[in-house]
Amino acid sequence: MGYSHGVKYSEKDITRLILEVSKIYGRMASESEMIKYFGNTSLANKISRTGGFYYWADKLDLITKNSETKLGYLYERKAEKILKSLGYEIEFCSTKAPYDIVVNGTVRIDVKVAKKYFIDSYHVNSFGINKKYPTADLYMCFALDEFGEIQRTLIIPAIKLKNSSTLSIGKKSKYDQYKDNYKLIDKFISIYEEI
Repeated sequence: MGYSHGVKYSEKDITRLILEVSKIYGRMASESEMIKYFGNTSLANKISRTGGFYYWADKLDLITKNSETKLGYLYERKAEKILKSLGYEIEFCSTKAPYDIVVNGTVRIDVKVAKKYFIDSYHVNSFGINKKYPTADLYMCFALDEFGEIQRTLIIPAIKLKNSSTLSIGKKSKYDQYKDNYKLIDKFISIYEEI
């Protein structure tokens, strides 16, 4: 598995150490909790480079803290399942990357998910974009209904959301034209192949 700050970790070592610290919390320890427990960043860094904290939590059947990050992770996995079923090759990026998935080695996708909430009696899904200039090629946005089920999936060119801090969509939206528009991925693949 390699070295991290002069310490060589095998998969067995990573597993043993994660389970050791997780006994204290009764769940998968967070990055900051691991750093505090071990007094250094080497294990946390190794975890980040070998699939990430949610990957290891799944692998070791450990629960994690409830958070928006966890919801995002779950929908990155849903995106993976959908895209693989359509025949695409998927590569996940580290949590520090400005996008989540690379498709067929070229197309960068940022996965977003938003629960439905009410604003003045209107149902709205609001996605945090927070980028003045896009770093991904496409956004794959999962809009959930009030029961947490996927209401619609939008594949939106990132350039359409330039200078956006938030994407809010109601029952009808100008972005509905991008509903299940996976052909955009093929267009981006073609563009990259031509370059």
